[in-house]
Amino acid sequence: MNAPAPAVHVPLQNYLKQIEATLKQSFSAHVWVVAELSEFNNRGGTCWFTLVESENGKEVARCSGVMFSSIANLQLRIFEQVTGSQPQAGMKVMLKVCASLHPVHGFKLQVYGIDPNYTLGEMHAKIEQILAKLKEEGIHSKQKALPAPTSFWRIAVISPDQAAGLGDFRREADLLERHGLVTFKYYTALFQGDKAPESIKLAIIDLYKDHEQDPFDVVCIIRGGGAKADLAWLNHHGLARIICRLPIPVFTGIGHERDETVLDHVAHTRFDTPSKVIGSICRHLQVEADELSQAIEKSRRLLEQTIQHEENCLTSLQAKYQRVVQERLSDEALCMNDLENRYERGVDIRLNVASQSLANHQSKAHSSMRELLQQAGDDLRHYQYSFKSLVPVRLSDCDRELASSLQRFGFLAERLMSDATRQLSFDAQMLARQALADVTEEQACLSMLLQRYTAALSAQLQREEDSLRRYEDLYSALDPRSIMAKGFAMIKRPAGLLVKTAGEVREGERVIIEFKDGCVEAVVQ
Repeated sequence: MNAPAPAVHVPLQNYLKQIEATLKQSFSAHVWVVAELSEFNNRGGTCWFTLVESENGKEVARCSGVMFSSIANLQLRIFEQVTGSQPQAGMKVMLKVCASLHPVHGFKLQVYGIDPNYTLGEMHAKIEQILAKLKEEGIHSKQKALPAPTSFWRIAVISPDQAAGLGDFRREADLLERHGLVTFKYYTALFQGDKAPESIKLAIIDLYKDHEQDPFDVVCIIRGGGAKADLAWLNHHGLARIICRLPIPVFTGIGHERDETVLDHVAHTRFDTPSKVIGSICRHLQVEADELSQAIEKSRRLLEQTIQHEENCLTSLQAKYQRVVQERLSDEALCMNDLENRYERGVDIRLNVASQSLANHQSKAHSSMRELLQQAGDDLRHYQYSFKSLVPVRLSDCDRELASSLQRFGFLAERLMSDATRQLSFDAQMLARQALADVTEEQACLSMLLQRYTAALSAQLQREEDSLRRYEDLYSALDPRSIMAKGFAMIKRPAGLLVKTAGEVREGERVIIEFKDGCVEAVVQ
């Protein structure tokens, strides 16, 4: 019977190259794409992205991207100038990308630009969304509705370990604590990274447990310093919710004068820096000390007046008291004489009655004791007889049972030892043969893989060199400075946003035209 003819086929490499050519033809234009950074790594100047998109908490898209060092150096510098930090996992970003497919490395997005203004806008939008959700839950203003602290005896402080702002805070706080004015308790938490919200929530739970044992007057959440983009980790609904529900006033000193986090919005009182938080506490203590000093002075004057008045009253009362005492002493002396006579007669009567009662009780006690001793002797003799008759019988039974158990145990131990010896010998032979076969097979496999890897590595290096040369030529041709040198110009709004189409501008709007050698302002007619 003839074998069927093989189906029409193409090699995998040729098939992938056809797809690569189709991608280059259909998706050669650069496109701005919005996604969330799941991972970001900068290795040797080349940046590697993992982009994701989620809907209702479920991941619906994922893709890898790369931005080569020739582009990344400038783009990252601009991004850091605007946002205050490098791109980080968890950020929402807008990237200028172009699709690419390599027969070996697979599908990737090549990144040619990153818009820092979009990331900042996303941060502010996230804050508004969280605040709106808290208002829907009816807890947005719960902290601000708490009464302001009237005194500061115990204060809880949440901050990162070794934070610069914590040092500024503690310079004043330690002075207050040394003088016994305030007690501070510090809780360490992360304020950066995706674990920051959970770390701060755990610190709040710990301090609330301590609060139930010994209440705090206020909770201070301080950070001090750091990049603006790092504030995004604090814009977390769960963290804001637990602060809203905390029954202790919360003071924040995150360390940025103009940029606010969700924590600043929902806290009882917001301060720019940790130094201003401790400064407010010191001012309150100073006002409290002044009020206390005035109250002490007022009390001193009132006390002096009261003492003078009471001294006058005491002088008058002393004379009256002396007269009354003399009269009462005379009356009491007469009463005491009468009571003494009555007491002596009563004591004699009670002693006679007690003597007769004691004699009766002694007689009854002697009789009862003799009866109890007789009964105890009879019981003891009965127990001795029973014990002597039972002991020999029990000892004989125990000896017989012990001898039988020892004999059975010896037979069983010999049989188990023999079976175990035979099984161990068999297992050792099988293990030796299996180990020799596995080693021989692995040596052959490793030799074959080494040959394949050497050949593939040489071919890959040659392809990467060719690719790098093509990217250098493409970058030189697409460089905005080269394009503007040919007579082209870029039109921007005063805020710096690029105008891409005529429909984006309105009549009378001011724009900036950027040439290769400078900028001019113009008004749309």
